[in-house]
Amino acid sequence: MSTITLLHRGRKSGELYEVQVWAATLDGTLYVASLDDSRNWVRNLRAAGSVGLLEAEQERAYTVTEVNDDALLLRFRRQTRRDHPFAARLLPLFNRGSRSVLFKLT
Repeated sequence: MSTITLLHRGRKSGELYEVQVWAATLDGTLYVASLDDSRNWVRNLRAAGSVGLLEAEQERAYTVTEVNDDALLLRFRRQTRRDHPFAARLLPLFNRGSRSVLFKLT
């Protein structure tokens, strides 16, 4: 998998937002990640605990769990590099110096 479209609500405004994020399926579970935990979509997912995933023009709801597992995050990064070697090399250029974050969608 490469990128997916997440639908999330602003934690203050309540407005619906769409964001394209990197995703990978590991051991049958869908994960999304960000290099920067200060991004608004990351903070919105943390606050809401849920997210919509746009699939074939329809929204599917998921529960979001933040995963603090360095080994799993490393597997996610390796999968992303395997699937998209060129783009994966560019991603660190967009990091603002915060920590990476990984979410499990169930």
